[in-house]
Amino acid sequence: DNEAVHALRFGANWRREMARQGADPGYYEAKLGVHRRYWVHTPGRENTGEALTALDLMVAAAIPAMERAGVGPHELDAVIGVSITSPFYTTAVSAHLAHQLGVQAPAFDMRTGCASGIFALVVAAQLIEGGAHHVLIACGDTNSKILDPSNNTVYAGGDAGAAVVLSRSVGAAAMLAHYLD
Repeated sequence: DNEAVHALRFGANWRREMARQGADPGYYEAKLGVHRRYWVHTPGRENTGEALTALDLMVAAAIPAMERAGVGPHELDAVIGVSITSPFYTTAVSAHLAHQLGVQAPAFDMRTGCASGIFALVVAAQLIEGGAHHVLIACGDTNSKILDPSNNTVYAGGDAGAAVVLSRSVGAAAMLAHYLD
């Protein structure tokens, strides 16, 4: 919660230190609506490799998304992995994701920063327009591993996984327009 982040950022005597600096402990909740965030790792501490990765969060989100969609791994025509904190520098996290899910379809990463989710949605829609039946988009980020507790960015980052299955359907809503820049 925000109090734990205050202690990480300003130390054990965070109330006194924030008052000395004229910082408002309620600012982040009042201005951003953030009271809690999920971290797999404590920012600023050495990464021991035991914390969950972006891939772990993607898998955890993809499985129930596929189950709810009623789509099995062999029915997917493509997998798009989205992460700014991939645990892999030189290989696509989507390839590992597809392998862990048992998917034998093309898998590729979408790495365009914070806009990656929208880019992935547009590309998935284009794949479906081109003939694909089911496309999985799985996102995962572990910002806690890259946040710097010595500045206020530590308040903004959380870790999460999310997934969506887009499918071809007759008479369903379609993407009417898009613009990528």
